Amino acid sequence: NDKKNLLFIINFTPVAYDDYRVGVPVEAKCRLLFDASEKQFGGSKTVRQFIYQAKEAECDGKPYSFAYPLAPYAAAVFEYDAPKKKLLKKVIKEKVKEKKKGKQE
Repeated sequence: NDKKNLLFIINFTPVAYDDYRVGVPVEAKCRLLFDASEKQFGGSKTVRQFIYQAKEAECDGKPYSFAYPLAPYAAAVFEYDAPKKKLLKKVIKEKVKEKKKGKQE
């Protein structure tokens, strides 16, 4: 379906990550909705990128991912669109075909 998905990233540690990689199931633009480390929520960040493009790079068992600067003891919420079922089926078929082709070589 064409519903939007939410992705929650939570850092329960005192460690900051400049490029914390997050896996997503589809190639999508992930829009930042909430970042607990922004000044308005008591953090120290003021300027933030709002759109992150997921690219083909496996992470967390997902075929696509993007990197996000994650502050210590912080949370972030992203939104991304789910692909249409036909498009998703096409992508899955192509991935299966590529894997079969790779095993035959």
